Amino acid sequence: MRVMLRTYGCAFNRADSDAVAKAVRSINARVAIYNTCCVKDATEQKILCAISREKIPVVVTGCLAEAEPEKILRTKPNASLVGISQQHRIAAAVKSAAKGKPVRWLGRGKRCLSAHADGLVGRVRICEGCLGACSFCETKIARGGLRSYGVREIMRAAESCVKEGAREIQLCAQDDGAYGLDIGTSLPALSAALNQIPGDFRVRIGMLNPEHAPKVIGAFSPSKVYKFLHIPVQSGSDAVLKAMQRPYSVADFHRAITSYRRKYPRITLATDIIVGFPTETEADFGKTMDLLRAVRFDVVNVSKYCARPHTAASKMLQLPNSVIKKRSEIASALCRKISEEKNKEWAGWEGDVLFIEKGKDGTVVGRNDSYKPVAVKGARIGETKRVKIISATRSCLLAVTARAGAAPRRNG
Repeated sequence: MRVMLRTYGCAFNRADSDAVAKAVRSINARVAIYNTCCVKDATEQKILCAISREKIPVVVTGCLAEAEPEKILRTKPNASLVGISQQHRIAAAVKSAAKGKPVRWLGRGKRCLSAHADGLVGRVRICEGCLGACSFCETKIARGGLRSYGVREIMRAAESCVKEGAREIQLCAQDDGAYGLDIGTSLPALSAALNQIPGDFRVRIGMLNPEHAPKVIGAFSPSKVYKFLHIPVQSGSDAVLKAMQRPYSVADFHRAITSYRRKYPRITLATDIIVGFPTETEADFGKTMDLLRAVRFDVVNVSKYCARPHTAASKMLQLPNSVIKKRSEIASALCRKISEEKNKEWAGWEGDVLFIEKGKDGTVVGRNDSYKPVAVKGARIGETKRVKIISATRSCLLAVTARAGAAPRRNG
């Protein structure tokens, strides 16, 4: 029986899981590995519920194992715990668990950068931890401060993924924008270096915080880099941002967005907002709604605030769940409407799309230069094909194969 692996959370966790999967792929054992996340209470509850139901030995790793091991052990006393910095020992942990000997390997240690293609996608970790001190975030407790990998080390990892067949390289971190600030380099320098790697592939830069955005705008210029910016604003209220300990103002955020749209006119903008933060008043929430209407993001991840253990915000007076739920519904409805309107603006566009996965109803889904998902029939996974957008939904652009010889309309 193969080892079972379940992953929760962000692209960074999935990158960790890629390395874990390779480490245990030759092991035959009835063991379940859970690579966990501690960002949201709902995710935590899903993880603990799933672990409690396991009938086979369990090995738990990732952020929840690092930040709150006692919760896991209360749920599953015989679980093995492997900390984030101990994941290079995951194979030994699995073998020990299979023999009925759980391990407890937590705490800091040396992290090695390894990356492996998961189908046509290669996830490469470029740095760990962050420079922030957000009052709502438990991930900082688990991941710690910023630790960047060297440019050459990252290039070798990306090259390995390309050789394994990856057509998309995702740069993963808690904050891509902070990359290199601890070792004397930068995200633009890394981006330029990755652009020189031979091969037919694209690079997706991951989430970066607003305070770093102005200094890394050049990272999106290289030809292989998608024009896609994930920049979490979290709130449209300066008062709430201050309580969140976010080191920028709403005006700073607007200036950053304006500079990116000026340089890359068809860039796709994604953001995160948290509704129901303890200090958020109705007026504060209204300012967030104003920001959403003004910026008109392509993608918005709306999260309902939930206190995380050991964070400063958890000690504040919490808002009623009914208020948080209502604000989430209002914000989500607006974001869905804007997303669909933004996608419909692409009608008539022609250009190249790299197809990387199967879609619904016999379609194949790929990404254009702005990282917009495009669904079409008649394409093959792994190929780049010119298409024409004919319609759109909230989540996807719908296309047909473009007329041969037609000149593409570029994304900008």
